[in-house]
Amino acid sequence: MHWGHRTQESAALVIAQVVARLCGLPLWLSDGWKAYPAALVQVLGRVYRRRRRGPRGPHPKPRLVPPKELFYVQVVKVRDGKGKLLRVVRRVVFGGPRRFFAEMACRGLGSTIHTAFMERWYGTLRGLCAPLRRRTRCNSLSQSRHHARVWLLVDLYNFVLPHKSLRQPGWPRTPAMAHGLANHVWSYRDYLWYPVHPDPVGRQLIQQRVEELLTPALEAG
Repeated sequence: MHWGHRTQESAALVIAQVVARLCGLPLWLSDGWKAYPAALVQVLGRVYRRRRRGPRGPHPKPRLVPPKELFYVQVVKVRDGKGKLLRVVRRVVFGGPRRFFAEMACRGLGSTIHTAFMERWYGTLRGLCAPLRRRTRCNSLSQSRHHARVWLLVDLYNFVLPHKSLRQPGWPRTPAMAHGLANHVWSYRDYLWYPVHPDPVGRQLIQQRVEELLTPALEAG
């Protein structure tokens, strides 16, 4: 996670943190912010060197290009001057429309491109964490406290708080139960007394991986 101004550097940092924790590349969906495509190419781009067409002249400079396994689409909401939603524009930036929909089908993600689930999650998180609300007076005193507060609520959301959308007849469930990470709804006591074993080696490896991803490929090559 990262807090601060929205810049290409901050977007690249978030992307690198996600990739460092996964075995493969996910499907990327976002709004129409222009920094996202550049940040994705910065982190995941491959060096492409064009051949010189003739025997004379300087060699073309190498450049970064998106890899073939990168799939990224933007969901842009177009509104009028009063804020009324007019239409939703979906544009595939990397991967191509046919390949993107085929990849969604292979992963069992349906056939509709949207960001509704993530927007619903962000709305829930803002409701639970006062410093994330707009025009709030409940600011965090430090970044470390803010980081700890957000992760506390993420844990409670996944392990302690049952979700109506996941409920089965006579059986409340949490996201952790749906993913097979828990076999019952945790109580607050279960969460507070659950033993936590720090993994400094794993954390260091992830940090090294993030630094490698943030190193420009043109410089590394």
